[in-house]
Amino acid sequence: MKLGELAARLGCTLEGDAEIEIHGAEGLEAATQGEVSFLSNPRYGRELSTTRASAVIVSRTKARREAKGEFDGGCRRTRGANVVPDLA
Repeated sequence: MKLGELAARLGCTLEGDAEIEIHGAEGLEAATQGEVSFLSNPRYGRELSTTRASAVIVSRTKARREAKGEFDGGCRRTRGANVVPDLA
């Protein structure tokens, strides 16, 4: 499934390449290329800079902070795309 299709099915905003092929999901540490992961607990924010996931689902607040360069605990934007839930 293409990342853009996954984002649409989840009702999320995609920030990145919609054509990335996704074949599974895994935790930040174990994820590899072609897998999507998520960040819900800020305690794991540092793993964003080292995950091999093709995309990471993050909160809208987290995405805004990354866009402004305000990183939690030294984490950096993922190498892949961010999929941002359309939630308040």
